[in-house]
Amino acid sequence: EAGGLTPARRVGGQQTKGLALSDGNDRSYTFRSLDKDPSNILPEELQDTFVEQLVQDQMASQHPAAALVADELSRALGVPTVPIRLVVLPDDPALGDYRKDFAGVVGTFAEYPTAEDARHPGFEGAIEIVDHMTLYARLAESPDERVAARELLRARLFDLLVSDFDRHRRQWRWAKRAGDGLWHPIPEDRDQAFARYEGLLVRAVAGYIPQLRTFGPKYDRILGLTYNGREQDRWLLPELSRDAWREIAEEMKGRVTDEVIERAARRMPPEWYAIDGARLVVALKRRRDTLVEEADRFYRHLAGQVDVQGTNASEIAHVRRL
Repeated sequence: EAGGLTPARRVGGQQTKGLALSDGNDRSYTFRSLDKDPSNILPEELQDTFVEQLVQDQMASQHPAAALVADELSRALGVPTVPIRLVVLPDDPALGDYRKDFAGVVGTFAEYPTAEDARHPGFEGAIEIVDHMTLYARLAESPDERVAARELLRARLFDLLVSDFDRHRRQWRWAKRAGDGLWHPIPEDRDQAFARYEGLLVRAVAGYIPQLRTFGPKYDRILGLTYNGREQDRWLLPELSRDAWREIAEEMKGRVTDEVIERAARRMPPEWYAIDGARLVVALKRRRDTLVEEADRFYRHLAGQVDVQGTNASEIAHVRRL
């Protein structure tokens, strides 16, 4: 791969075992294991107990092909995505100190999107890519720093379509392009897309943990589907009118054709498609058909509590009472 890769460091969140790799040409790559380890999210006294086994069992609620299917759908909808593949890391001495934990592990592999430099073009023409902390510091500086709100809305409606509820600010990076003053969203990490947290006990817990949602033909509660992204949504999306929401949702609905959905589902290995392909296709078609109505539900949910942000610069606010 790219002349040979060298492991650089462990990466990943609280559940994902990941590995950053680099080639000899200043390009970076990321491997993310499909098998999740939830032990880090438990308090120490519950680790190595039956509770850890129960939580580990719930990791099967996540869809192993989520990133592959979401990648194909993203391309059809114009939502930024990096080419992603399903791979097995070989049992190779080149893994070095990481060989014990990663040899023979199944996971996804993709190039890490970076900005333009002297040797490489930037991801989708990016001349600068920043994390969420840097973006919000920039937004606080001046009203001239703005995000591409329509692109963010498109990405958030896509999250609804695939039931990807885990969209907090750390799941995004932001890019600037030459001659364009806007910050463009780059969504990352599709672990929770198509997840199905089901069962009597799990659904009871979901009453207290709203983000435990289930993918199916019908959309789950909008509060839970958008809960992890609530701060960012309320900060960045209010500038768009209800008509703009409907326009973007209608366009997305038209792009997600039956052929697109079938092609996306076929990104699964044939053995997986035989198990879950038909169910996934039926559910996606139904969600596609009702996306406009769900977008309006999302709009009304945010409109119930509007967050208008100012900056550190001198500004004038015009308020019109209706």
